[in-house]
Amino acid sequence: MASNKDQGAVLTEGVATRWYRAPEVLLGSKSYSKPADIWSFGCIIYEVLAQKPLFNGSSTLDQVEKVCSFTGYPSEEDIESLESDVAHSFLKEMKISAHTKPSLILKDLEPMYVDLLERMLVFNPSKRATVDEILSHELVKTFRKKEEEISCKKEICTPIDDNKKYSV
Repeated sequence: MASNKDQGAVLTEGVATRWYRAPEVLLGSKSYSKPADIWSFGCIIYEVLAQKPLFNGSSTLDQVEKVCSFTGYPSEEDIESLESDVAHSFLKEMKISAHTKPSLILKDLEPMYVDLLERMLVFNPSKRATVDEILSHELVKTFRKKEEEISCKKEICTPIDDNKKYSV
C-alpha cells in the first residue's frame, strides 16, 4: 500500500476490518503505508495460531483501548508519528484498565512466534518490523531465497483516481 501523502488523497479507516486495523488507521492518520499492512498481518498470524482474534473491539474506541492494553499507552513521540489531528483527543477518551506485557498475552505461543509478533505489533509504525526484517527473522529465514525474490524499486500507482466516484 503506497502512501498518498504527496498525492493529496483522502485516506480512510475503512480499508480493513476493525480487528486488524493498525493504530494509525484507527486514529485517522494523514498517511499510512506498509507498516499498516505489517500490523494487520501480525493480527492474522496471531489468530491463525491461537484460533481467536487478538483485538476484537466492539467499536473504534474499544479497539484502540484493546490495542493500547497490549502495546501500552503510547508516548508523545509515538502519538506524533501517526500524523493525526484527532489522535491526542481520542486517546484521552480511553479507559485502559492495565497494560499487560505482550509476552503474557502471547504466553501460549512458541517463543519465536512471540518474538516475531512483538516486532510486528508495535504502536509506532516507524518502529514496527519491516518486510525485510520479518523475512530475516529466525522463524522464516530458512524458507527465504533472497536471490529469487523479485522486488520493485519504484512506487506503483494505479491510473484510476481513488477520489473520483464512478457509477455502476
